[in-house]
Amino acid sequence: MSNNIVDIQKPYIHSIEQIILLIKKLYGIETSKITQLNAYDDKNYHVIVSRIDNQYISTPWVHGYTLKIMNSLDSKNINFVEAQNHLMLYVAKHGINTTEPENNIYGEYYSVEPLKTKEGDSVNYHVIRLLKYQPGILLKNMSSLPSVLPNLFHDVGQKAGALNNIMKEFHHDGYNDRETLWSLKNAVKIKEFLFAVKENEKVSMVLNVLEEFEETVIKKLNILHSGLIHGDLNEQNILVEKYSDCLSDEDDKKGYKVCAILDYGDTHVSAYILELATMMCYMLLMADDLEAGTYVLEGYNKLNPLPIEEYKLLPICVSARLCQSLVLGIYSHSLDPENHYVLSTQAAGWKILHKIRSTDSDSVYKLWMKNIIKCQEN
Repeated sequence: MSNNIVDIQKPYIHSIEQIILLIKKLYGIETSKITQLNAYDDKNYHVIVSRIDNQYISTPWVHGYTLKIMNSLDSKNINFVEAQNHLMLYVAKHGINTTEPENNIYGEYYSVEPLKTKEGDSVNYHVIRLLKYQPGILLKNMSSLPSVLPNLFHDVGQKAGALNNIMKEFHHDGYNDRETLWSLKNAVKIKEFLFAVKENEKVSMVLNVLEEFEETVIKKLNILHSGLIHGDLNEQNILVEKYSDCLSDEDDKKGYKVCAILDYGDTHVSAYILELATMMCYMLLMADDLEAGTYVLEGYNKLNPLPIEEYKLLPICVSARLCQSLVLGIYSHSLDPENHYVLSTQAAGWKILHKIRSTDSDSVYKLWMKNIIKCQEN
């Protein structure tokens, strides 16, 4: 998701034949199947290879590839594109499955290509990359199996903690001044898009959240534990798989585990509590239950524990992320009514936000902390 919604030009692709020609021209790949995937600002396609003529790819990836065509705004920040590529290779090397970039026929991890606009009278320039497609089940599709969610949410938290630890040792100057509208630390900026929300009660609730968030979190941001974060650990950026070999009855009860973390387009330097709050926000939406945060927090705390005083900020941080997702989703849909993906949080989002805001903050904090406190007492 991108920096300034107003300035975004999403790639215009007039037909699948255009994708066939692009991937042949840039990667020497002939395809047997192409499927469009969900995306917020970009265009993504799952590509199955039938033949390849590329000296830099000796053996085609067995699961196929994701051809990613970035929006025109993000395509201008080449240093960040390079940072993302190196980060994906780095985390994969350190044990986190992800969509690693492949070289094109020129030996590069990306190219910048002119694509005609929908009107056809001008062109925009877009970064195009080929990423290894990761097999698995989107976490969002697990909501129909509520019995496995507590253990799965615990694993989500633990994998996020592991990812944050791995990224502590990664450095690239593409992250030196990376700022996006979707960074939770910039949530207050959604005020300029509140006109898209038509109900006065919702507008009032959002403004109250933003005021509290600015006072209690943003003003102390410089003293919070921080580092490079993923920035968008939602249920559509996490893949899971069934345990293939259950070594114990306990494994069998767990059923599923996280197998990959996708989409590093929102990575930036920020507070870890904001990473945790963003992830918890989407798990609450998925489960439609505040208690989901208990398991996510317990898992994260095992590998990247934060001070108690920072955990106490979670109720307002999660509320701010809900507001950010809800408001920007409504606004983005007004610009692109055919993109229903941007409305994915609306159905449950206002309900969960109201539930958090109508519950005493200390009670929400204690609910989310209860398993950690129990372990400390034992």
